[in-house]
Amino acid sequence: MRWNRMVVAAGLMCVTLSAAGQTSAPATEPAASEPAVSAPAEMDPVAREALKMLQDRKGTLKDFQAKVNYDVVHTKTEDREGKLGTVDYVMDSAAGPTFSARFDIDTSEGVPIKKHRQDLVFDGTNVTVIDYAGKTYTRRSVLGPGGKPGDATSLNGGVPLPIGLNVEEVGRNFAVTALPGDAGAKADEVVLQLVPREEVRGKFEFKKLVLTVDRKLELPVKVVRTERNGDVTTVEFSEMAVNTGKSTMVDTSLPKGGNWGIDLGEGAQK
Repeated sequence: MRWNRMVVAAGLMCVTLSAAGQTSAPATEPAASEPAVSAPAEMDPVAREALKMLQDRKGTLKDFQAKVNYDVVHTKTEDREGKLGTVDYVMDSAAGPTFSARFDIDTSEGVPIKKHRQDLVFDGTNVTVIDYAGKTYTRRSVLGPGGKPGDATSLNGGVPLPIGLNVEEVGRNFAVTALPGDAGAKADEVVLQLVPREEVRGKFEFKKLVLTVDRKLELPVKVVRTERNGDVTTVEFSEMAVNTGKSTMVDTSLPKGGNWGIDLGEGAQK
């Protein structure tokens, strides 16, 4: 799987897991070269209620474990590929939201086809991908110049998070609506659609996000991201265990043995 698609996977899992902690830099006035964003129309009350619930969730989510189904549909080729695995989230006192995913099965058209271990870790600064089949070790810093832990998780950062943010900030950047649930939706779930507003559309790499939020857990259980090129990436969680104190991060040290291809981006360290 290409590096940039694995970063999308990282971003989508952060979307779901990082309701805790500060996830955006303080709001600032638009630069002179940027269009000013007008005050948004009144938000759908159901959508506002769900976003407020997610906003208030920060500070209470300390750790999280779940099974994860990651699936991508390529619009141009109509190919569909994915991965199955597990994910652990930990709120780190210094680094902020962190998580690791261990994928162990590849899927095609939603059906498991072969075992394939890949580890993906976001430590607050870097995204590390370890592919055991291809024996490749890749690490990239997702912070901008002069950035600090937490900046990567802002809406226009390297690992964007549309939850855990101030409701009004979300409203300024996105048109937010509540959608009818699909046939499998539960009574305690609400589906939110976030579409970047025209004035700021160029800031975001995606066309829209659709979040299925579990009101009991106060967390999204499904995230669907539509890219500018039409590709659709879905991350869905099951068997969720919240605040058990059992979540642990995958070890990101280089695995033992020779013949590993190592690719460290600028600012990243092994």
